[in-house]
Amino acid sequence: MTDAVPTASARTVHGSGPGLLLAHGAGGGIDANYGPIMEGLAAQHTVVGVDYPGSGHTPTTSAPLRLDLMADQLVAAADAEGLDTFALCGYSLGGPVAIRAAVRYP
Repeated sequence: MTDAVPTASARTVHGSGPGLLLAHGAGGGIDANYGPIMEGLAAQHTVVGVDYPGSGHTPTTSAPLRLDLMADQLVAAADAEGLDTFALCGYSLGGPVAIRAAVRYP
């Protein structure tokens, strides 16, 4: 089994300013979990999030979901948007994803 970072995840980017990465919960995607507060967050931040496989706008995959891969995917999206530093916000399952990202990419 490979630990390659999937490239087909839907990415959400809003606003400008310091980076803020959003990690959503298991029951929804970025829009479902953060949609109601996105405008407020994006008023002062470049907000970046990815939908995990099988959630939001990302198709399902046969590969198992792994925290390391979800964390890598999130940080890869920040890198793709040119963010060198950023804060992390995790909701529900996104909490462990954000913690794992912080551990892997201090």
